[in-house]
Amino acid sequence: MVVGAASMVTGLLYGSFFANDDVLVPASRFVTGLITGRPVDRIISLVGFQKIILFFGVTIGVGAVINSVGLIINLVNTIRMRRWEEAFLSKTGLAGAVFFGYLLSVGVRVLLGGRFSGIDILVLAVPLGALFFREPIIRLAEKKRPVLKEGLFSFIMEGIVEILESGIYYISNSVSFLRVAAFALAHTVLSAIVFLLAGMVGGAAGGIVFRILVILIGNSIIIVLEGLIVTIQVVRLQYYEFFSKFFTESGEEFKPFTLRSSGGVR
Repeated sequence: MVVGAASMVTGLLYGSFFANDDVLVPASRFVTGLITGRPVDRIISLVGFQKIILFFGVTIGVGAVINSVGLIINLVNTIRMRRWEEAFLSKTGLAGAVFFGYLLSVGVRVLLGGRFSGIDILVLAVPLGALFFREPIIRLAEKKRPVLKEGLFSFIMEGIVEILESGIYYISNSVSFLRVAAFALAHTVLSAIVFLLAGMVGGAAGGIVFRILVILIGNSIIIVLEGLIVTIQVVRLQYYEFFSKFFTESGEEFKPFTLRSSGGVR
């Protein structure tokens, strides 16, 4: 039901009604004219290279919000469980969250015309330094000796790997959300193909019947195909990019909440 409602709202915004881009034009012109005084055919238009790039940027922004929420949940959970090492000195803890958050702010600033300065390098170096010196910091806090358990060379290599892994982790987590925009563009292409085929058979004898059949069959294929693809990819995004940030193996059976038909959550 949630997916269906989201599809209808999105279709209204894009002006797409079962792959048809003309049916909702009067409604879109009425709504936009009422709100802005300037009626347009689409409430949201993806026509033009700049708008497509903006749309891709919005999906990355949504991914950044989801990733940030996952980091906050993990930070709260690890603090409540008094797992201080994971809470402050891990890539999904405070150090990783500060690095990710500040890197996002720098990226937005650069895109808006700002510059990357030496202060930015210094600020980013602080959480990365915490990740790099994680082992000696923990052993000093726990008053364990020697500070470098496996020696200097092993410490340096582990620190470098930790920084590289953290950088790749956050880049891949953010870029993964580009697939959401790619699915929207794929829908546009598939819809255009369906109506192109419908137009090709429309001029033949009994063309109206063939046209309707092509539109019905084409929409059915689009709904099934995109339903499967989007479901698989959204589950992947939820599990790898969101859920994995705060998942803890506690040994307790996972019992998800369910919506009651009479209302409420169980």
